[in-house]
Amino acid sequence: MLPYMKAAAGASIVWQGSISSFLAQPDCATYSTMKGAIVQLARNCAYDFAKYKIRSNSVCAGTIETPISKEERAAHGWSYEEWQALKTKDVMLGRVGTVREVANATLFFASDESSYCTGTHLMVDGGQVPCTTMEH
Repeated sequence: MLPYMKAAAGASIVWQGSISSFLAQPDCATYSTMKGAIVQLARNCAYDFAKYKIRSNSVCAGTIETPISKEERAAHGWSYEEWQALKTKDVMLGRVGTVREVANATLFFASDESSYCTGTHLMVDGGQVPCTTMEH
């Protein structure tokens, strides 16, 4: 794919990181390590590919309502309301996000609207990372 991006004389790579790229969470070492690596990979690709006018950024989502969250609720016997209360106790906006909100952030980085952005990340977390307090 890279040869095509070079030939296009400008492109954008959008990686999917996570709040777990920045936060330690219980029972989440492997996932957090991989998501942290994605953010760093995006930065390194930005540096290496800038000479080809290829931008590289990452979108880092917080808790998002997806089919996996439905499975999590079922596995624990939680109602949607119980799950949301648990997942949003340290989210400034007080709600979970939507797939559409992550898609819109991804679209921003993929588009020319972000033509002067590279090597950075966009948090789509409702303000969770800046106010997270992990309970033990």
